[in-house]
Amino acid sequence: AVYQCPEPTAEALLRARTVGLEGSHVDAIFYCTWCSGFGMFTHNTRIGEVFSAKSGIFRRNMAPELIAAGADPLKVMVEWGHRHEIQVFWSMRINDVHDGAYPELFPRWKKEHPQFLMGEPRRRPSKIRDGRAWTAVDFTHSEVRERAFRFVEEVCQRYDVDGIELDFFRHPILFWRHAWQGQAGDEERDMLTRLMRRIRQMTEQRGLERGRPILVAVRVPDSPGYCRAIGIDIERWLREGLIDLMIVGGYFRLRPWGKSVELGHRYGVPVYACLSESRIAGQAGAERRRAEAYRARAMDAWSQGADGIYLFNFNYIF
Repeated sequence: AVYQCPEPTAEALLRARTVGLEGSHVDAIFYCTWCSGFGMFTHNTRIGEVFSAKSGIFRRNMAPELIAAGADPLKVMVEWGHRHEIQVFWSMRINDVHDGAYPELFPRWKKEHPQFLMGEPRRRPSKIRDGRAWTAVDFTHSEVRERAFRFVEEVCQRYDVDGIELDFFRHPILFWRHAWQGQAGDEERDMLTRLMRRIRQMTEQRGLERGRPILVAVRVPDSPGYCRAIGIDIERWLREGLIDLMIVGGYFRLRPWGKSVELGHRYGVPVYACLSESRIAGQAGAERRRAEAYRARAMDAWSQGADGIYLFNFNYIF
């Protein structure tokens, strides 16, 4: 909707990336309508803001026109998926900080509530190397957690999604204590667990109302210890039955795939291996972007028991 749709029609939106998946091995699409800057979306939100900027790299943004034409990108994607027996999850980036690099993505809500951010342009978190991280919201604040819940609730109420994905890897910055002191504590982990319980309760209720469940997936770092350090008690979530699908990995990995598979299967939760795009520069990066490299990486995950392969930010055409 932002970069590759030449005109505000459902057909043009689908041609950009989706048409051609029908009849393939793809059985689920995790469709991210951005949530850049914590609340900037390309679906017709009433809680956040519809992304309307048309400058710089966003000059081709068709989101407002698509919505005005009755071709809400999320609705279009869900309907297409259901026509072709492909599940469609709505993916929410929990704390995306691209707005630290692109002012167009900085939402009005953040301008009005700077007290909920990790820092300021001249006062940036000391324990996070990404200079954009000052724009991340601090989930220590109940107002932030409430807003995150409302984003998810709105989609579950207004769109016929098969599930939701909470993407904690994009970006893995959640609490002030982690950003400024190095590690989150039990208090922060409890806060996030309570939010997950609330989301789970809401999706269960909504699923009962419509007669079809709404699955809950999470994308998290592949190390339970790393997760705990940033405020995610992934083992507790699994133990309490708060998630249906665990996706592990991203731009970095800390453990063999089999370790994550064992953890998920211990609680009856399928585990998908995330094969991210390569951020390695030069010839080595080009080699990793080849189809053969992705097949080899997928084979490695399959051999260690992964239940599925998840391609993140994947826009390469072989």
